[in-house]
Amino acid sequence: MNSRTRTALAALLAGACCTAAIVTQSTSAGAIGPTISVGDVTVIEGDSGSTKISVPIDLSTTATATATVRYAITGSSATAGTDFQSKSGTVTFAAGTSSKLITAVIYPDTATESDELFNIGLSLPTGATIADGSADVVIVDDDVDGVSSVPEANIGTIEITEADGGIHTARIPVTLSKPATEKTVVRFAATCSTATLGSDSRCRRAAT
Repeated sequence: MNSRTRTALAALLAGACCTAAIVTQSTSAGAIGPTISVGDVTVIEGDSGSTKISVPIDLSTTATATATVRYAITGSSATAGTDFQSKSGTVTFAAGTSSKLITAVIYPDTATESDELFNIGLSLPTGATIADGSADVVIVDDDVDGVSSVPEANIGTIEITEADGGIHTARIPVTLSKPATEKTVVRFAATCSTATLGSDSRCRRAAT
């Protein structure tokens, strides 16, 4: 083999080596899968009992294979056992899913205090990587001198005169016990009593 042949063969082998390295790196990067994020939540405290809230954990893309991640609910300015329930667990995304909800529990009271928060942290993912692994749940205090500052919603009663035909709309008042300090949403459901659904009235659910 002359020197020119040896030089050409060495160049060819070097190119094959580099090409193989590039292919290997690309395959490794493609195996990472989707990313996982947990979302922040804000909740009005309330006055008593316990309140369950849903916290979203999302994948950046729909899972093509099973992916899992551990979560832990821990305190910050809120106190575990008094303001919220601390717990941990595993979220599993089956193939074809991209979003899950975990349940956190808060314990309302009537104490006048500052807003409080606790944390939800993600760890130990499989089949995915963590993009945003920490979220805050803010408990907004709604008490002023031990009295709830959240207005109460009330619905009024009306009477209408039945006509001989056609469809008629009735306006039913919904009022608050005090002016709202922020956007307020009230769910309502119209149900039938002695009236017949579809014949005498149209019952529906909506928000106002």
